[in-house]
Amino acid sequence: MGGDDNAFTTQDYTAFYEQIARDRLKLAMGLEADRMQHLALTDAGVRTERAVVLEERRMRIDDNPQSLANEQVAAALYLSHPYGRPVIGWPQEVERAGPRRGAAVLRPPFTRPTMRSWWSPATSRRTRSGPTPPARWRVSPRARWSRALPMPSRCAGETRLSIARADAKIASFGRTWRVPSYVTARPGQAEALEVLAAAVGGDANALLYRRLVIEQNLATDAGASL
Repeated sequence: MGGDDNAFTTQDYTAFYEQIARDRLKLAMGLEADRMQHLALTDAGVRTERAVVLEERRMRIDDNPQSLANEQVAAALYLSHPYGRPVIGWPQEVERAGPRRGAAVLRPPFTRPTMRSWWSPATSRRTRSGPTPPARWRVSPRARWSRALPMPSRCAGETRLSIARADAKIASFGRTWRVPSYVTARPGQAEALEVLAAAVGGDANALLYRRLVIEQNLATDAGASL
């Protein structure tokens, strides 16, 4: 039908999506309904998927010094907030992961009657019954930094992390700040921060890359993001 389907996960949600012509939309929704109705959440299947996620974590984070450092910085920056947890999860969380429940979120032009007509076979029968499984991800991951040094009182709240690995051949330096989100920011504040990040370090034409990489030859890469 010329369509495409995939999924992605952010700090806030996991989204499954289809890109398909409007007149083929009913087919795409039927595929999702079939997925929900006939999903086989067996113990063996869950174990297999846990192994897949653990391997993906090893490839993308554990074997990548830069990704591992970013993960540790986020954990130090958000001491008691869910954003301090990596999107893929700590290894201990993945090892304990089990089935979870899902939800459909409707936005125009979709209506409840239309979606019910497409999803009624799936929603009329559950693959599993019983209460929602209890949360089992409250773990204390191992800190990997060699030093965590609070700054002087005049810079209250700032923390410096020093992380060393034998397989890291190039030194990396970064600074991270907590800033207002689109939910908590004043009108225009979050948008201004987005523009600032793009101007300072959005690509090879931005200020940081030009100064540090091209003009001064001090780094192999430089950038900024929000």
